[in-house]
Amino acid sequence: MKLQQLKVNSELLLYGKKFTVISVDPPNVIIKRESDNEVLTFEYINLISNPTFIPGKSMLKKRPSKILKNFTQF
Repeated sequence: MKLQQLKVNSELLLYGKKFTVISVDPPNVIIKRESDNEVLTFEYINLISNPTFIPGKSMLKKRPSKILKNFTQF
């Protein structure tokens, strides 16, 4: 399983357009579209669960398999 780590200045795709994270103020994430500098605010869970959301490579982090093994035991 992969985790999305939203950080300031990281890039992502949403609605087929490229965005940059400009602020993380839990639970909100503020992103800016690169083409026209439109600023959008999303709740984190709504952003990452959006079917058009594609995280940038810098956002992906694999969970250690040791943690996953512990959860499957229950």
